[in-house]
Amino acid sequence: MTQVVREQRERGGRRGDGEVVVRGPGDGDHARLAAARAWLELGTRFLCAGELEEALASARDGLEELGPRYADSQAIDDTDLKLAAAEEQIEAGNLADGASVALRVLETRTRLYRDAHADAIVR
Repeated sequence: MTQVVREQRERGGRRGDGEVVVRGPGDGDHARLAAARAWLELGTRFLCAGELEEALASARDGLEELGPRYADSQAIDDTDLKLAAAEEQIEAGNLADGASVALRVLETRTRLYRDAHADAIVR
């Protein structure tokens, strides 16, 4: 038996959809993965459209919503370093690179979350 957890997020008149397929009755905590995936979808669309501030805001919201408990303690995780590099790019005025890196960090952390909960998450 599987259950689909769906979340939607909106910004700037656009909507992002995220979903997680879980085994069994599901765990409400996995809704944060679905939400992060929605922000990732939205941020990627903003980045492709050249709406860099919206892309960056979506990445930041996704990272915040996913939270600090996204990886197994044994996982090799260098995303804090990459996020610091993204912030340096932003401070230097290179919003395109900063937003792109922040979105890649969000994508990586969603994968780490999925891996950490592989026993419960189908996809």
